[in-house]
Amino acid sequence: MVEPVAVRRAYIEGIAQRRIRYTLLYSEPAPLSALLDRARAYAREIAGEWGASLCPSELPSLGVLSVGWLGGTLLADLSVCFPISRPLPPDLGLILAAEFREVSICLEPIGPVGPVEGFSRSRMPALRPRGVILRDGVAVVKMRGLYFFARAEARPDPAGGVLLDVARLGCGGVDPLRGLLEARRILRRRDRRA
Repeated sequence: MVEPVAVRRAYIEGIAQRRIRYTLLYSEPAPLSALLDRARAYAREIAGEWGASLCPSELPSLGVLSVGWLGGTLLADLSVCFPISRPLPPDLGLILAAEFREVSICLEPIGPVGPVEGFSRSRMPALRPRGVILRDGVAVVKMRGLYFFARAEARPDPAGGVLLDVARLGCGGVDPLRGLLEARRILRRRDRRA
């Protein structure tokens, strides 16, 4: 298996917001198909960095990260963003055979589009000091410079503070593109109300 000689990380602008780009650099060119095998292995390392599980998905996505937060779930798409991206070209076979020296993987949070498997309840003094903004049943959570999204409902706690119910989402069958569009919709609505 081809191993990268270096990995560069950078924040770049994505479809709805900033995303993190991991660029795997190689000393020798290799067919893209071989580099994608290594990118899939590196995707598991990225999931480990985030303390997340990696749910399978189809190219250009390498998987959907399922990040635990307050007993609930935040989702992020982990996709190849160079030399292929959405939408995939019709001549993908030719591109997979072409040789490259680098592959970039982009991590971008997606809206809460997975099936709900349950809810987790948390008590907190307030939402804003924890970096949480609640909009129409969605918690917008700032984490490591990115905005993540969780299905959530809040109500006053009779003992003081806030009770926050956060959904645990299953990521089987999640459509990352639909999730990216949902994230864009949530962030646009938030910008208009700010």
